[in-house]
Amino acid sequence: MIFVGWGKRRSGASRRKNFKTLIEQNNATVTFLQRNDFSRALESSILALSCNRTLLAQGGTANDQSSGCLDECMLVLYTAEHQSAAATSNHTFIYDQAIIIRTTEEGIDSTILTAILVFNAALAHHVLGEQNDCHRSRMRLLMRAKQLYELAYESCDLEHNLLFQFALINNIAVIEREIGNVSTANQCFEYLMSLLIFFVDQGCDMRLRHVEGFVANIPLTMKNAPAA
Repeated sequence: MIFVGWGKRRSGASRRKNFKTLIEQNNATVTFLQRNDFSRALESSILALSCNRTLLAQGGTANDQSSGCLDECMLVLYTAEHQSAAATSNHTFIYDQAIIIRTTEEGIDSTILTAILVFNAALAHHVLGEQNDCHRSRMRLLMRAKQLYELAYESCDLEHNLLFQFALINNIAVIEREIGNVSTANQCFEYLMSLLIFFVDQGCDMRLRHVEGFVANIPLTMKNAPAA
């Protein structure tokens, strides 16, 4: 029985260590992205995902109770100075605010945790791809970013996380347009226009500030379309 108890204590200690490393690597990703150190952001985001896989294999987090929705995590991070620089050099708006994890407790909902980590990894691939002059490497990074965004899209309840949904669909649409899938991209942008109107109607000022650069992505044909 002593050996069984010792094994449980070791397992718990290992889980806490992996969780701590996961948080550190995720938040390092956020810092590197803010500093435009995209290569190191990519490395830390991959390490965070690796820790999360290990943590899930060990049985998830200790309590696995929700610590709030994804939109709340994103709204905490808004800064006008950073948001004003969110459009890239080709006047395309990329939602580029990675999501920090402020808690040090293991009780954060594993679904929310995974969605944050996958989104940040997608963003790291995306912005690094945008900076890459080699077409082949650029396309590889963008396609990987698209796959991760889609994984994040499928991993959580988007009905109650509209800002997170907006960020995902916008960034996917930007990549779709860049790789030549213009029709798919425009369908995404049309949906986001309707979501933007919803934000306006509901008086969601903070959400609107997060996505105000989206206007740059709307094709002129949509902007000039007559009202129904």
